[in-house]
Amino acid sequence: MERIVYLLILVLSLMGLITACSSEEIQYAFPLDREVVEEVVEKEELGWHIKESQSFTEGHINYLLKNENDKLVCIISSYSKDNMRSLGVNFFPPSKLAEKPYENKWDDIFKLACTLYGNSKDYKKAYQEFVKYSTDRRSSKYGSALWSKRIDKVHFEASLDLLEEDPEHFTLTGIQIMNNEAYEEYSRSRVNAWRYRIERAGIEILENTTVSDIISMNEEDSDLVRGIIIKGHLENIRKVNDDKLPSITIPNSKDLPYKKDYLSAKLVDDTGSIQVILRTSSLNEEELGQIREHHAYYFSKDNICIIYLNVLDE
Repeated sequence: MERIVYLLILVLSLMGLITACSSEEIQYAFPLDREVVEEVVEKEELGWHIKESQSFTEGHINYLLKNENDKLVCIISSYSKDNMRSLGVNFFPPSKLAEKPYENKWDDIFKLACTLYGNSKDYKKAYQEFVKYSTDRRSSKYGSALWSKRIDKVHFEASLDLLEEDPEHFTLTGIQIMNNEAYEEYSRSRVNAWRYRIERAGIEILENTTVSDIISMNEEDSDLVRGIIIKGHLENIRKVNDDKLPSITIPNSKDLPYKKDYLSAKLVDDTGSIQVILRTSSLNEEELGQIREHHAYYFSKDNICIIYLNVLDE
């Protein structure tokens, strides 16, 4: 009897070992080799092929992919430096020269990106949440979308644009997957784009703003929109109430804000605290509680500050 029990334990242990080995993730070296991208793309049966490659800096490489009809599909980029690890799959706008990433391929595209990054076990969970978000949100009144998700130490982000021929549906424009170090650098890289949009709209940017400065703005009799850069940390982060979300959260935009894209929080610095609206991201509460340089819009008419970027203070 003891011999049978021993053999049963041994068999179960071996089965567990085999399962663990078979489920082990393949961590490809970054930046990705051409052979790796070709192998994974072929395995996913997407019908794409690499047309050319290009590198702009050390640790980085882009692969331009086309379909079997020689139409542009996407650029797969990978980057690795100073503990940073990031992958991007970015699509070309639909045109006579570019293929449209149809929704029936979104699942395959997510799996491709996650496999190349090295966390294919998470792709189903990430993809299911992405589909739920895009399904719930799709409406022309909300405009384009930016979905974000955090699984352990990996940040997922997917961008969506409305289809011109059917504005109630989306086209996938890009997927980014990053570790913490790469995500923080990615946030810093978006500051220039934020500045450009504001300056192009003729909106003044107030540098080194404090909470007391913002409180003083409420006392002004004006209907101005300002760009705000302020250092501080966030507390009491929670879902935003319907009556607290203003009708406009982006200057000169006709799109209505989608409630699940925003959170409510308290912004705190050495001069005081104020309630703000926060654009959702894949940062957790502990990270948002760090001192960060927040890039925001202040709408004096509604006396509300909308934070869009949370850059770690170096």
